[in-house]
Amino acid sequence: MIHPCIVSYRGQVIKNTGDGFLASFDSSMDALRCALEIQREVPRQEASIPADRKIRLRIALNVGEVIIEEEDIYGTSVNVE
Repeated sequence: MIHPCIVSYRGQVIKNTGDGFLASFDSSMDALRCALEIQREVPRQEASIPADRKIRLRIALNVGEVIIEEEDIYGTSVNVE
């Protein structure tokens, strides 16, 4: 559900990082709308799952310039501590 949502908002999954992923959007509003849709849809899809088996979802958005390489992106907007 997450990957198709990202694509539908003109985003691109850059990489998967174990239990997470990094996606990039040209539009901050598309990123926000996608994040909101994911946050609404995941609980709907998990409605019948016991509480201890549900996904704990955290989404962070950051806006700024990035350095784009062949299969990754870098920069102060990506490497946030």
